[in-house]
Amino acid sequence: MCHSPDKAVQLHHIDGNPANTVENNLAVLCLLHHDQATAGLVKGNVGLGVKLSPTEVRMHKSTWEKTVISELAPQQKTVSENKRRQFFRLFEFEVLRVKNEIMSTSSKTVVKERFRYLVEFAMEEIKSGIYFRKVLLEAFQDIAITMVGDEDVSVPLVNAIRNVNDHLVGPEYVEIDSRDKAVLVKSLAALETIGSYGVFVTSRTTLLRSACRAVVELADIASFYNLIDFQKRAKKTLADLRKECETMTAKEKRAYNIKDKIKLVDDAIRSVSSSMLNCEK
Repeated sequence: MCHSPDKAVQLHHIDGNPANTVENNLAVLCLLHHDQATAGLVKGNVGLGVKLSPTEVRMHKSTWEKTVISELAPQQKTVSENKRRQFFRLFEFEVLRVKNEIMSTSSKTVVKERFRYLVEFAMEEIKSGIYFRKVLLEAFQDIAITMVGDEDVSVPLVNAIRNVNDHLVGPEYVEIDSRDKAVLVKSLAALETIGSYGVFVTSRTTLLRSACRAVVELADIASFYNLIDFQKRAKKTLADLRKECETMTAKEKRAYNIKDKIKLVDDAIRSVSSSMLNCEK
């Protein structure tokens, strides 16, 4: 935020969770702004009352990263097309390796760490210009289908899907391009798969709640950029999940806690509808 090379700096966890060390959740702040950003995570008056909200921190982070990326642009052009193809092939192999590791491990910690590692490539795409996120989302969809609602994998997967879109904080700070829009659509498709498993596979509401919350967040991102068609798609995704809840027999509805699940979906639909109204205004 200061852009002052002579100041001491600290790494700030934007969402306040020190365990969330994915690059999108880290901001380099001077000591003063770090104190203000930490205060911004607390409700009510704190100290001198000067706060920086997580949204403000993300916006400043994004603005500075765009400046740095623009300086890197000439370097990107010097990378030959052949070299880009080589990098992309290596990346495909790496994603396959990590994907298999995620699906074969029984360690929750390993799963979370591997997803964080994969999400880092979303930032590498911005630096290199290589379309890493396309492969990432395809891998995420494969994991969603293969793990069939395993919460220890699917919930961290939802977080990873959200994180690959975290840089879209509004047109004033980050322009959206065709790749970003395609990633939003692929993200929504993966969340629909996960949400569907959350309806049918488990009686718990954790997985469905996580998927619905992520769909709402994607719809909010779309509202920043006036993407009405995507918001409609998000609302339809939630409506389809509700229909799946209604298709069950009375016995299945009791067994799978469908009453609470319908409430979760309805709340998400209302949130998206509200976001659409704000966008139209």
